[in-house]
Amino acid sequence: MGHNDLGQHHLATGNLPEALKCYTRTRDYGTTGRHTLDMCMSVIRVGLEMGNYSHVVNYIAKAEQITDMVLDGGSSLRLRVASGLAHLDGGKYKQAALKLLHVRLDRPDLS
Repeated sequence: MGHNDLGQHHLATGNLPEALKCYTRTRDYGTTGRHTLDMCMSVIRVGLEMGNYSHVVNYIAKAEQITDMVLDGGSSLRLRVASGLAHLDGGKYKQAALKLLHVRLDRPDLS
């Protein structure tokens, strides 16, 4: 998946808009649920760094639709944290608190 590699490069160099473009292009070439989940997680990560919470909310919803098959513990926790942050940005403090209360911070796979 060359677009993932390009996205990682742009993310590492701080070119967040280009990283976002590269990660969203991977959607066209993903063939499994795992590919789609990886793309959603990458877009969520860049969206959080850009402060673009509308992208974050949209891609959380997409990831939650396909996660029944491929969700692991780390991805589930990352989605909860991202959702909590998006709720905080939108002023929905109760929903943010409910999402963030379900996150265990002592998990080693959250790096």
